Amino acid sequence: MRKLELSYMRNIYKYLLIAVAIAAVGLASCMYDDGIDNVRIVEGRPAQVELTFAVENNVEVTTRAAQDEMYEHLVQNIYVFVFNGNQRIKPDKSFFDSEVQGEITNYENKGVGRYTGQSHGTVTFGALSGSGLKVCAIANINISNTNVTRADIGEGTSVDLNTLDNIKTYSELQEMSIRLTSGNIERTASFMMTGEATVNLQAEGTTNVTIPLKRADSKITFNVTAQAPANSGYNEFTFIPNSFRVVNAPLKSYILPRVTEGGTILNADMDATKQAEDFYSMSENSARKFETVGNNSGSFTFYMYENLKKPKALISNNTNEGYALREKENKGEDGRNTSYIYAPDNATYVVITGELSYSFEEDYKDPVTQTQSKITKWLMADVEYVVHLGHSGVANVDDYSTLRNHHYTYNVTIKGVNDLIVEVDRDNDETTADEDNEQRPGAEGEIVMSAQRVINVDGHYDRANIQLTDTEAKELHFAINTPWESGYDTNGFNVAHSSTVRDYKWVKFLINKEVGQSQNANTFAPYPGDQCYDGGKTATGTAATSAAYNDNDKVPNGAVTLRDIRQLSNYLKNDTNRGNAMSTDGKIYITVFIDEYLYFYDPTADPMSTPASTNYKGVTNADAAGLLLWKKSVNQPDRMLHIVKAGEMKYSDDYETSISRSVVTIKQRSIQTFYNVNAESLTSAWGTETINETPKMRSTRTGSNFPYTMNNQNSYTDLQKGQMLAAYRNASTTPNTWANVISSTEQYGFGTNYNDATYACAIRNRDLNGDGTMQENEIQWYLTSISQLDDLWVGEPCMPAYAKLYDPNNADGYYNDNEVGRKNVRATHYLSTFLGNDSWARSVSPFVYWAEQYGATSTLYATEHWRTPKAVKDDVTGQSVVAVRCVRNLGMRYDATAMPQSFYSVSTVDGNSSISLEYMNINALRTAYDAGGSLPYAYLGDIGYNNSPYLGFYVMPGYFGNNGQTTTNVTSTSASNRTTWYRAYQGESPEFPDVSSICPNGWRVPTQREMKIMVRALPNDSWNYRVPVDQSYSYGYLMINGQNLSTYGNYFGVFYYFPTSNEFNRRVTGSMSETTTGHRAVRCVKDNPNAKHSSSSDYEDGGEG
Repeated sequence: MRKLELSYMRNIYKYLLIAVAIAAVGLASCMYDDGIDNVRIVEGRPAQVELTFAVENNVEVTTRAAQDEMYEHLVQNIYVFVFNGNQRIKPDKSFFDSEVQGEITNYENKGVGRYTGQSHGTVTFGALSGSGLKVCAIANINISNTNVTRADIGEGTSVDLNTLDNIKTYSELQEMSIRLTSGNIERTASFMMTGEATVNLQAEGTTNVTIPLKRADSKITFNVTAQAPANSGYNEFTFIPNSFRVVNAPLKSYILPRVTEGGTILNADMDATKQAEDFYSMSENSARKFETVGNNSGSFTFYMYENLKKPKALISNNTNEGYALREKENKGEDGRNTSYIYAPDNATYVVITGELSYSFEEDYKDPVTQTQSKITKWLMADVEYVVHLGHSGVANVDDYSTLRNHHYTYNVTIKGVNDLIVEVDRDNDETTADEDNEQRPGAEGEIVMSAQRVINVDGHYDRANIQLTDTEAKELHFAINTPWESGYDTNGFNVAHSSTVRDYKWVKFLINKEVGQSQNANTFAPYPGDQCYDGGKTATGTAATSAAYNDNDKVPNGAVTLRDIRQLSNYLKNDTNRGNAMSTDGKIYITVFIDEYLYFYDPTADPMSTPASTNYKGVTNADAAGLLLWKKSVNQPDRMLHIVKAGEMKYSDDYETSISRSVVTIKQRSIQTFYNVNAESLTSAWGTETINETPKMRSTRTGSNFPYTMNNQNSYTDLQKGQMLAAYRNASTTPNTWANVISSTEQYGFGTNYNDATYACAIRNRDLNGDGTMQENEIQWYLTSISQLDDLWVGEPCMPAYAKLYDPNNADGYYNDNEVGRKNVRATHYLSTFLGNDSWARSVSPFVYWAEQYGATSTLYATEHWRTPKAVKDDVTGQSVVAVRCVRNLGMRYDATAMPQSFYSVSTVDGNSSISLEYMNINALRTAYDAGGSLPYAYLGDIGYNNSPYLGFYVMPGYFGNNGQTTTNVTSTSASNRTTWYRAYQGESPEFPDVSSICPNGWRVPTQREMKIMVRALPNDSWNYRVPVDQSYSYGYLMINGQNLSTYGNYFGVFYYFPTSNEFNRRVTGSMSETTTGHRAVRCVKDNPNAKHSSSSDYEDGGEG
């Protein structure tokens, strides 16, 4: 059974056509290349040329991540060449700019407004008559004579007017190449296009010629789905797409194409790339997240220059089996992969990762009774697939070409992991590496098959309960997969791959019976304290006093032993020890404590010291180098500890695939952060959990009894862990106990009277010293502020799908949106620590973040008592519920009280604020610079990068209104210094070229994510458009993005920032007219062309690295 199928579909971008109408004082004629007339041409006479361009309808369906159709078809300017043979004939005008009135006339663009026909327009110039003349056109070139153009071209080959004016021959134009200023796979508001045609131009008459303008880019779409094979018996078949990265994307391309049709095997490289520096590759750290994620599916789209490479060797087998060989690699002496056998060295390929899981039944024979039965097993696999790009799919497996102006769609279907299992599940101890055993090259993974269960936990502290039979306990071994190392620790496994591993001490075990706890699967023993683990120095562990067990008469002197997996294995090998640990039902019940996914020491170089040392988990004085290890801890693959019986862990010969048949597997997600771990000067940050183990909670503590103070939401001062500790104090204000707050019988349960959202983050923490009392240095995970929730939305593009704040398929509940007549809106509202007074409810209450509205905020009280209440109701109980997201500081000691560094910095340049995002993950940013003063429009629900900020941007000091003024004082008489959202949208859209821009030339209305950053970064008094909220002419500051509500009628959600109440609100309009969208101010922005980013090393020229 195959576990991956790939089908291929290619669509050629519909040509952008330029129809050339030639008008002069007499008769002229014009033919295509294949039909030049035998008409006698009088050469060298003046003639007038009229070029009319048009874009055919594009029958493709683009993904949300692809650039909007109107921008793929947009022509902002055209440069025209005329050649007689090889020599250039200069027309009286070569360059035509859409921003200069009258230069491009009769212009309409596809996809703008209600226009769905062909994009078209006309330009006119004078030339000299001649036979067989070649007319070439280049669209969307640089008009600012800088190294960055609207098509993001520059640096090595400044494609500007001076460069093009100096071209004298057709040969020069053929040899001219373009180069991206930096490696990226996105495009902004225009695409560079070229085209040419051969014509007869007479001194008299009019005729037409068509020039196809082709984009210099290829467009690549991947659709990945998972589907259980028929009759497979797989249940709960689930695939979670994670990331993709592009390897060997060309940075360079010829201006004019050398190959126009694919489907043939090249016998020579035909593109402009000549050396390794002409390519860039995404590192594993800079892998992009899937842009759309659905039910067992995901997709993404990117753009790249053409890559035309000849194969290294021919497969000559146009079948699915032959297609799989495209990813076949040579093996070294040690069996590891080295280089591709057939694929060219610099051919472009895509690496896809995801998580696949399902359950299935297997036959089981009881070793004692010999009774036959069925048992359920669980399989979980972190999988990786490599797909080389190519033109013809299975129809021509030896074609690795990616042509310009083509749209390639790759449909990948995942059907299980049987091929991977076959690759490793064989007896090869006596053989050398045999590459023919590799069933599906390019597909690798780590497979976990668990007989009991897979314990999935988040990156914070956690606990679980496991049970071992006598046989399992006697033969207990283990294997690990962590960022530091992978391997297993026993000689009972495949000797060729056995190893001594050290990174296993992040899981501790406490035998319930030893500490007098109940012997069942629902009892979680209290954590005894770090002092009860000796760091792995002894074979079976050393007991230490725990205050949590001092009063337990079954624990003499409160002496408790925490053990790591190796110590537990050694201890349970002894028959007497197993007997003492055994319950009356023949099982050993064990409470498992999982550390947070955060390292303070190198576990492979320095065995863990005793808890009293300065290097232990940062409790006291972790050194600077240890604190910085958070950068290797975050955004990592899941780490796993497999508890296995001897012989149940194997690797493939190339070490790329492993399979673990475990008794129990503990699988922990890493802490996620949008900070840039590659920035050397960044030493601290904060990260987030990804699983809300305590969903749909009530929040009854509001107003005066809310445990946080009323602070400005734009700072993190309301996050001090002392305030979090205050939330956990009891009524007498004395420190509370862990036993009161956290349940001992539910993994994520709470004590009586503590089942409230304000206590939710307590369960993510631990009683580190085991004294039973909550202390400040033990509260490492805390509830987010409203600003941090905003920041998570801003950084969301670099986060995996499971870390995002809103998942409509797993929302907490519903509300009825009466503004647009929507019933049962699937919604999730996050509670924050910000206590404020909103403009509608006039009541002090904690703020909540509306995830389904992508960043709208209000007080919790307002959601219940607004004129159109939108509190989230639980589907079963009908009660109002909230979600929580807990976060943690990184790179700081446990007893630190300061807050981490910000992800942005602000300076002043020429009177404007300059915001640098060097400390933000590059994948949360837009790497394609926009020099045109506008960005393609993006709905907030779309995942593309048009709503993402550039590496840095400028902000005007005041707000800018229709009359072109900035002001700091607003009154009812100065209301003309405002605009409507619709007018701002018109000014930013090619649909309305005659509308005066709302912002000065080169500036634009900010995107929603930019606005979120601006509110965080800029002083409160700089938001000077503040008038009483009950005056109808004031509705705050607008941003360009909105929410598409057209499914429910003629509705649109427009977002604004209200500085008076610190709210981001959505206002629904039933019309796009100016009169119904209200008046707002605009804080104009523009990209900073000089912005730098310290992750640039991930995007430099060169190979994969």
